[in-house]
Amino acid sequence: TFYVPAGEYVITEPLVLNSANLIGAGADKSVIIADFDDPSEPIIRAGRSSTIRDIQIRFKDGLVTGGEGKGERVAVFTAGRWSLQRGSTLSNVRIANVGTGLYSPGTTGDLEADSFSVTYDSIAIEDFSYRGVDFTSRVRTGNVFRNLYISSGRFEADAAFYFGGEESETFLQSLTVADTRAKRPIHLGGARALAADVIRLQNVQATKTGGLIVWEDSNGSIERLIVEDCQAASGGSVVEIGGAEYSSADFQTLRYLRIGRLSLSGLNPDGAADFLLFRREMTGEPFYVDVQDYAYEADGEAQRAAYEAFPVTDGQQLVFLAKGRLTASGPTEQRPAARLCPFYTTYEDTTLGRTVTWTGEGWQ
Repeated sequence: TFYVPAGEYVITEPLVLNSANLIGAGADKSVIIADFDDPSEPIIRAGRSSTIRDIQIRFKDGLVTGGEGKGERVAVFTAGRWSLQRGSTLSNVRIANVGTGLYSPGTTGDLEADSFSVTYDSIAIEDFSYRGVDFTSRVRTGNVFRNLYISSGRFEADAAFYFGGEESETFLQSLTVADTRAKRPIHLGGARALAADVIRLQNVQATKTGGLIVWEDSNGSIERLIVEDCQAASGGSVVEIGGAEYSSADFQTLRYLRIGRLSLSGLNPDGAADFLLFRREMTGEPFYVDVQDYAYEADGEAQRAAYEAFPVTDGQQLVFLAKGRLTASGPTEQRPAARLCPFYTTYEDTTLGRTVTWTGEGWQ
């Protein structure tokens, strides 16, 4: 175990942790500042069973320029001699002034830089130029992400939180992306059986056509999705749904997203054209979406009508099981008129004394 007392410590080469602990006096007290020229060198290489706690990690002012790409100016690289794994923990860590905060790229040279059974808890990643979290290795399982705060208003980033490769059996609790401009703010690719508690976007701008959240070859659930004062590019959406492949186009099995509660306010204030809540341009097997509860704060009748219309891609690319709660029973004249899902929305008609189903063209 290496203890770092309160103070600022300048290092001129990466720290390598293999089954070792790096413990500071607090994320606002113990600060490690990296000062080396090679942008491909991370500040910390953390491998096997290691702990990083109560510390701040950053590059020296002036080293991060905004032009960083993949794997450049990385704070924590998830491999020392071996991949970071089996009970390793990063807790109460602040990462700032970096290209990428957390990086798990898979095979890099002679290293397997994966991440499995690791807890990432109470981590703030700020002023990153490329990606806050960049996990693209092929084999990741059992990771826990808890209380992540990601923000970068200083640069136009590529992504705040990026999953690629394969991430299975992962728990994502309380991810907040705030005050950020990024091409694709959140990209969830290859997430198998994802269990997310709260995902919140606040004052986030997507600068590339697409979704504030991209859901690609993934399945699972988000208990609460909160979107506040955000803006997508023209032709964008809150959630863009792509493919549903497990291992090849022959296995279109990942075709379900459940959202427990979708909450919207101040969305797309500049009114980008052709904006949808959910978008899918792909053809083929339909993708199923279940929004169990839906709430919004509207500024005026026009905005209320837009929210209530629940605009999504037309056709069979997306099939909704629900678009929030609707009145379930009552007389004929009180049947719901908006957010109806063909063959899934039912109504107990007390006038008729029977249950009717919306077909897309009428009630039967």
